[in-house]
Amino acid sequence: MSSVIRSDLAQLELTSVVMLASALALAAPRLPAQQPVSLTGTITDSATGKPVVGALVAAACDRCYGRHPTDSAGRYRLTGLPEGRVTIEAHCPSATGLGGEITTTRVVIAAGRESTLDIRVPPGTCAEPAYVERRGIFRGYYTPGFEASGFIPCADSTLGITAPLLPGKRLFGTRAWADFAPEVGRQHIDWPNDAPKDDYGNETYFVVWRGVLKGPGQYGHMGVAAFSMVVDSVVSVGVRKPADCRVR
Repeated sequence: MSSVIRSDLAQLELTSVVMLASALALAAPRLPAQQPVSLTGTITDSATGKPVVGALVAAACDRCYGRHPTDSAGRYRLTGLPEGRVTIEAHCPSATGLGGEITTTRVVIAAGRESTLDIRVPPGTCAEPAYVERRGIFRGYYTPGFEASGFIPCADSTLGITAPLLPGKRLFGTRAWADFAPEVGRQHIDWPNDAPKDDYGNETYFVVWRGVLKGPGQYGHMGVAAFSMVVDSVVSVGVRKPADCRVR
């Protein structure tokens, strides 16, 4: 009999604990769940007021994905943003896929409503030269590699090459992706053994070669190079850095 009573008492205590926990849960104040909100705005030329079409806008935050283009009226809209301070990046429209930086700024995203950020672009910020093919003898720095077959030419007024190749602050820089004509072949070139290396262990050479420089556009591995350099013949390869070669 005593064991039955103890069992009943234990069951009663367990039931009381469950009921108390349920009552406390019901009595506790419920905090509203954080709802994703949005940011909208327009990007226009500060001098003319004309919309900047095709500019790319992105938010740097957890679960914020992709770059969103402005429409024909220069409008953009980012959704699913968290409340609080968020970093917003805007880049110029470009044949290279991602143009020069317009702005990087932090905004406060308010809860329960759509926030607004209008961006005014100073004249000339998004200027980009038209596509052109230049044929001649080029001087510059070449870094071979699977993901870094990069060529940065020296400025040359005769060939119309500026330093850097494209204006503005750019995420991937403005190098050319170097390819060799079949009759040249990179494996047939006598590369110096004492070339300096970059942070990834790739050698960097100073080259003089003849070929065609094309761009701007999207070239090479994942389209990250803004130009294409097709090498027809190699004049010289060395490691010396001449003082008259300006690349930026």
